[in-house]
Amino acid sequence: MKIKLEEVQTFRGPTTRPNIAYSVHEYAEESDETEAICQLVGEKLEQYAAPAKIIVYGGTIDRTQELSKALGCHQYYREVGDREEKGAIMERWQRGDGRLIVATNAFGLGIDAPDVRVVIHAGDIYQMRSYSQESGRGRRDGERSEAIVVMPAGRQEELQKKIARAKARTQPWKIQSRVMRPWEVKQVEWEKMERFLSGSKCRRIYLDSEMDDRQDRKRCEVGEERCDVCEKDDAMVEDGEARRAAYVEEQRVIKEQAAQAERERQGRWVDSGIDVPSSSMSIPVPSSEVLVPGSVIVTTPQPFTDQDITLSEEEGQPIPQSRCSSVSFDQGFAADQDPAGESRMFEAQKQQRSQQRWRVEADSQREGHEVWNLETRLDSWVGKCPLCYTRQCQGLDVDVRHTLENCPDESRTKVITEIEALKTIRFEPYASCTFCTVAQKVCTRWAETREGSNRFRKVEGGVCQYDGIVRAAVAAMSIAAPVEVAREGLFGQMKAMGIWGRGEGEWSEEEHAEVKRVMLIWFGKKIIWGGMEASVLLRVFYWLTVGLEDGVESIGGIDIPNRQ
Repeated sequence: MKIKLEEVQTFRGPTTRPNIAYSVHEYAEESDETEAICQLVGEKLEQYAAPAKIIVYGGTIDRTQELSKALGCHQYYREVGDREEKGAIMERWQRGDGRLIVATNAFGLGIDAPDVRVVIHAGDIYQMRSYSQESGRGRRDGERSEAIVVMPAGRQEELQKKIARAKARTQPWKIQSRVMRPWEVKQVEWEKMERFLSGSKCRRIYLDSEMDDRQDRKRCEVGEERCDVCEKDDAMVEDGEARRAAYVEEQRVIKEQAAQAERERQGRWVDSGIDVPSSSMSIPVPSSEVLVPGSVIVTTPQPFTDQDITLSEEEGQPIPQSRCSSVSFDQGFAADQDPAGESRMFEAQKQQRSQQRWRVEADSQREGHEVWNLETRLDSWVGKCPLCYTRQCQGLDVDVRHTLENCPDESRTKVITEIEALKTIRFEPYASCTFCTVAQKVCTRWAETREGSNRFRKVEGGVCQYDGIVRAAVAAMSIAAPVEVAREGLFGQMKAMGIWGRGEGEWSEEEHAEVKRVMLIWFGKKIIWGGMEASVLLRVFYWLTVGLEDGVESIGGIDIPNRQ
């Protein structure tokens, strides 16, 4: 067949499996992995009624045999028997006899079981593609299924730190293009799997990148079962929304109770005046005079009122016009302190305190989410020219795999000048790592002296995994990002803090220099951000990056009035 290459068309659909929920199940360090798997399997068998099935991948033959014995179920591996015996095992499992099977990667080809609800991986996984295929044994009927990897507690955090250290040691543009040796290929494949297991980002990001070369995914999307990373992220947001809804309901009840109390009070006042015309009631004005021996009248000090006062022509002393005043019931009540007004003032103060409490809680929730997401934002700049990455985020097709010094962009000099200005920042104590400007809690050059103490010591041989990232990124975004990103992520925050200058108009050189000086001082301030000590510069980096990557509507930060 004579087919020209240019006439060949490739048709390929995405491999994304929307109805699989990917997760990592961690068990306590003191627990046995086999015991943890048995407990997990028991929970899932109870959760999914028959004939729903479960596959457990043991990794090795020995581990498969061990787990099969512990679970009391079918086992499948290459040497388990001849073709007929293997077929019989698979048939019994598919028929629902036991519902559970433990296997190696030899199990899978030719399987057509639509009701597999859970796929559990208990052993090491060395290839992302193999994992994608094995976890895809579920969901064949379109219903929800789960793909679970079992690991000891703390393993995800260890992988995150390992990946961060590797990034600090290696820059992608320094890797020469050559044919990799077999062991290097295996290492690359294992590192892909480690990134998936680390939980630093949505797990679908790594699956789609490997299987479909998709690079624009941010998280699990609408219509997809959420992975555990996105589920945790969403839970934080939902918790904040629930708190706000509870606050709104609380205020509604308070207002309703206050209104009811006011109606009851008015009713009591009306009842007390039955059959007595209010216009005929005479209420004596409390006297402020005190009788003393010698029949001398001494007037005690009293606040200024609208009561008419005249002066004696002889003595020039104030003389009250009357010691008793006939006033209506309504006037007498108005002259006294207003209980309803006090009630309204009290309720207003209570509402204000509730609003302040809710704002503090909402800010805490938001800041916690920002800090949790910070490393993901830092990761997006690693190994890239900051100026070209800023352009790429705006839709330009540019290569980012080079240093800023070798960047062909005409704005390179401006960015370098801005970086030098940012290097003059004097950070307050404990505001950042003194080398890379990232928070000490994030930087791998530092370790907490005690868990949760917020006091740090240098790690022997430790390196900054994000060295040179923050200043360069802030400089590039302030020069080349869309105007609205800089306005919302930087200048809007400055205006909210009252350090913007005298207005929106044109500045003189002196005014511009003064604002720049104050801005650099502000950048060096220490803040408590989501319970973490950090600098204003680091949080500005986060705001700008979120605005650049996700859009200005996603920028949080200070509550800025009149935001356009």
